[in-house]
Order: sequence, then structure tokens, then C-alpha cells
Amino acid sequence: MKAFIYTDVSLDTVTILKYYCKRWPIEIFFRQEKSLLGLDNYQIRSIKGIERIWILQALVHLFCTIGLDQPMKFGKGILKVRKQSKKDYIKWIYNCAKGNIPLNNVFQFLKIT
Repeated sequence: MKAFIYTDVSLDTVTILKYYCKRWPIEIFFRQEKSLLGLDNYQIRSIKGIERIWILQALVHLFCTIGLDQPMKFGKGILKVRKQSKKDYIKWIYNCAKGNIPLNNVFQFLKIT
């Protein structure tokens, strides 16, 4: 099979720059999805599963940018969400201790027995 190679590409510099500027937000989105949300680590084989993980990740991305108390860049939003999640986790453990819930019950719930 013979490879097809474009040899007659004649885009001027301004046009190339315009295309690149339009593509840049897409590149940033995929880099963030891969590095911060693990888009490149999922091990799903079915089309339905792939569609679901993409939808979930897009919703997380959307939540981290406009779903908080004010719109913000994704990187700042994901840090804020992670910090709040840690606070909620510690608060839950603290409330278990205040409620005299046995430590073994907490361990069992967290599946660290």
C-alpha cells in the first residue's frame, strides 16, 4: 500500500496561526483531562462505557469551571473541589468520633480493615 503524502500545502503564516489559535483550547482541555482527571487511564472497552466516562469527565470539567460559587479556570476549580472533598472527609471522621462510633466501624465503612 502506497502512502499518500501532501506536498502542495500552501497556507500562509497568518492562516496557520488562526488554525493554531482555534485548536489551542482543545489541546489544553485534553491535557487537563489526561493529567488531572485520568482520561488516558480508563480501561473501558464498550462504546457505551466510553461514552459514559467521557460524559462524566466533561461534567466534572464543567463543574470545576462554572459549577462552583463563581466561574474560574479549571486548574483552580479542581484544586478547590479536591480541598473541599478532603475537608468533608475529615469532618465525617471527626463527626464519627464525636458520635462515639467505634473506630472499627469507621475502618469497615472505609474498607481498610
